[in-house]
Amino acid sequence: MENKQNSKKSHIKVSVSKQDPLTVGQWLDPWLENYVRPGIRQSTYEIYRAYLNNHLLPKLGDIPLEELSSGDIQIFLRDLQTNGNQKSHNKGLAPSTIICIRNLLKSALEQAVSEGKIPRNPARQTKPPKSEQQEMNILSQEEVALFLQRSVQSRFYAAYALTLTTGVRRGEVLGLPWRSVYLGIPWTTLDELLPWQKIAQLPLWDTEALKQMLKHRRIRLRKDPFITITQQLSDLREGPQLTLPKTKRSQRVIGIPMDTALILIFQRSIQRQEKALLGESYNPNNLVFCDKKGQALNPRQFTRRFQRELERSGIKKVRFHDLRHTVATMLLEDGKAINTVQEILGHYNPAFTASQYGHVTNRMQQEATETLGQVLKKARSHPEP
Repeated sequence: MENKQNSKKSHIKVSVSKQDPLTVGQWLDPWLENYVRPGIRQSTYEIYRAYLNNHLLPKLGDIPLEELSSGDIQIFLRDLQTNGNQKSHNKGLAPSTIICIRNLLKSALEQAVSEGKIPRNPARQTKPPKSEQQEMNILSQEEVALFLQRSVQSRFYAAYALTLTTGVRRGEVLGLPWRSVYLGIPWTTLDELLPWQKIAQLPLWDTEALKQMLKHRRIRLRKDPFITITQQLSDLREGPQLTLPKTKRSQRVIGIPMDTALILIFQRSIQRQEKALLGESYNPNNLVFCDKKGQALNPRQFTRRFQRELERSGIKKVRFHDLRHTVATMLLEDGKAINTVQEILGHYNPAFTASQYGHVTNRMQQEATETLGQVLKKARSHPEP
């Protein structure tokens, strides 16, 4: 009887459910959240998340991770070049964006290799598109002067003036707190010393009139005023937020011209008048630039307003970031050393600055060569007797 039961059992098939293979999407999502997100800024995370949601997951997400080939990835990259721009039909993404997406995927697959989930990284065999350096659309010195002349009625004239005399980034100027503006006298003391009612009666941004008023009152500002960059206003999905600067090198001290310092006193006068109407809830972050209600400015709306000011001034449309390139170009054309410009801009090394502004340095080198050539020509035309 027992043998019959054993014999019967031997014919029973045990059904073992095979686990579905891990897909690319099932790996990318937790990789981004658990491996990457803890070590990057929120703004960077949002960019990576957009790359996943808009490109990687829809195109490659359903492919089993072990079956993903370099061919699959190469076709994906090629598609991004021709149809990757979701806002414009039949238009591709910029090569720099595609390179970033490829690098993100490559990093994720590298982690999968190290954990034994796949034997090799197929992204290593793919070729990214050739990165083309974007041509800088800068303003000439004449256009800068014209813009500053014609935008004097703008609420954000002081922000434009500060940017054009320091080369700060948009987020840095919009995130600048008053405590980071050093005029030699603490602002708490200046608030008591300065005749704010009389300043409010001066023509706006009239630095010469303000200078005479300070002289009459024997208020001496430091001869070398400066600002420090310790935070920036980031344009995040949930709205503008104050964050740390882009890099450690971005935390820096930048000298400002005395005229810019005086313009900032006018800016403080405007805010004092608005605060008198709205109360202590106005400008809780004590920012140098805010809206009329004291709230942090939306960076994109600020850029659009800046471009409307350009249009009204009869000047070509550029990005706000192009003012930074404009400052760097003016400094280099004026003969300032690369490492000086690097320090002002907060770049990580002079070589990067030189690569960014090669068009300027090449022209400067050519002019230097011509100067030396003139020296040689002069010497040869007047030989020693």
